[in-house]
Amino acid sequence: MGDVFLHALSADLEQTQRALPPRCLFCVPQPRSLLADEDTTQDTLYTHFLTPADDELERPLGSYDTLNGKQVAVLGSHIHTGKGFSDRRQVRILLSEKREIQHQEVTVLHISRPLEGGLEVPEDPSEIDVATLRKYTAILRSFPENELVFYQLGETISQVHKICVQEQVYERYKQTLPANLREEWEAAVEELIHAGSFDDVEEDYRLQRRHGGGVSHLLQIQQVVECYLMESLHDVIFPRIVVSCQEQDKKLQQVLYRMRQYTPEDFGLRKEFQCFTAEARDTLLTVTQKKTPLDMLLVFKACIDRVSDAITRNVKLRRLDFGKINLLFADAWKL
Repeated sequence: MGDVFLHALSADLEQTQRALPPRCLFCVPQPRSLLADEDTTQDTLYTHFLTPADDELERPLGSYDTLNGKQVAVLGSHIHTGKGFSDRRQVRILLSEKREIQHQEVTVLHISRPLEGGLEVPEDPSEIDVATLRKYTAILRSFPENELVFYQLGETISQVHKICVQEQVYERYKQTLPANLREEWEAAVEELIHAGSFDDVEEDYRLQRRHGGGVSHLLQIQQVVECYLMESLHDVIFPRIVVSCQEQDKKLQQVLYRMRQYTPEDFGLRKEFQCFTAEARDTLLTVTQKKTPLDMLLVFKACIDRVSDAITRNVKLRRLDFGKINLLFADAWKL
């Protein structure tokens, strides 16, 4: 990911023989967010090279300067652009890694989009929201060649409902039902790919089979079929899943009960990470209301964002409190 930016940085370091400062960060946007007809200029490169602010004690925590004089703040899992940028952005950090470039180590932050310019794209190549899922489902169903696929899915849903409403019948099929559903899901995906609705999707699929890579079209079709099945089956299957997990739930409850007196210090959490997580907890609790794997995944993602936001607020508040304490102490000393 981001070979263009990394190659540009390597070429610049080779030409300038620049010694990288400690704690520097190099931001690499995901390729899909870059404009195809734009080259990576030196100015663009320097905009994405971050060094700790010279006056970082006077500026908010997480403040960095770019090599061309702009200002950003790294807060939690986001980078906020500031002074010197044409517009204010909040760009998500997807992952970080240590890389050796021209015999020097630098921390590379892979980000969802450029700090300046580029395109706004989903943070994950396979990311899809519920509204988009509905549109994809409607598009797929609108093709006459896909009518049989959805008819067969409907028959599968009907059969599973009949199995689950009769206890004796369910007991007979409960061991093989998960595998059978997976087979139906895989068969439906195969048929949709080869039905002729999207010729480029079929080509992508052949390339994926040949090279072992992943393609977003295939993943999205898989998600559509998976959610179409599970949304219709949730009410009859999920209660039985809950029953099957009772033993694990009981063990988890016992562990949590024994930990009820634990404090953040017992887990070795640093002060800046000790924060209120009520918003994250409330978000996580909504997962029981969701009916598809996609819905549940989006809840978990939102929960992680709430935790990150809480940590960021806590760090900023603690930094402010320390400043107030120092100011009050200095005033008292003058008196």
